[in-house]
Amino acid sequence: MDSIFKRLDNGNILLDFTEEIETNNFIMKLFAKPYLKSQQKRYMKDLEKELNK
Repeated sequence: MDSIFKRLDNGNILLDFTEEIETNNFIMKLFAKPYLKSQQKRYMKDLEKELNK
């Protein structure tokens, strides 16, 4: 996974996740994208929580 953190002119931070996955299993292909999105949301929530301590 590659992640890019970039500070924007307005003071916000842009975070870009890039993940590449490969699977030959059709069922795994169906669940991979929603699973990764949920993991990214959890990461962002945890990161925000830590930064606001």
